[in-house]
Amino acid sequence: MTDLALALVHRFAGTATERAVARYMVLEKHPTQARYMMAAHYAGCDPVVARAEAWIRSRMASPFTIADLARGLGTSARTLTRRLQHAVGLAPIRFVQRIRAEQAVHLLQTTTEQLDDIAQRVGYGDASTLRRILRREMQRQPGEIRRA
Repeated sequence: MTDLALALVHRFAGTATERAVARYMVLEKHPTQARYMMAAHYAGCDPVVARAEAWIRSRMASPFTIADLARGLGTSARTLTRRLQHAVGLAPIRFVQRIRAEQAVHLLQTTTEQLDDIAQRVGYGDASTLRRILRREMQRQPGEIRRA
């Protein structure tokens, strides 16, 4: 049934949308599955997590600390850490890196921008940092992602 749904999405909406839908279909919210979940699924876990995701996305290109994030949400860094750990099994820094990596994957798949430019857009100073994060978070190199 899942294969049919993905085939229809691919046919009518294209490859990029099919990939996004496939990622969204990993619905289990256990820490062991966190690496495969889209950040939008995190948002449904906890209102603080939803607000954190929105805050991160709105400031993605700018440098910020976890303390800045917590302050922007009106909570403490400790409370933010507990809520993220409970909801998605990730520390705040890993949550930020996951969202930035997902945005970088989207840009790699949908634009022809240079890796340095994408790195800047998602909040990393250079392409080598982005490469390292993509290897760790997505288990793939930027070139593989772009060709996929």
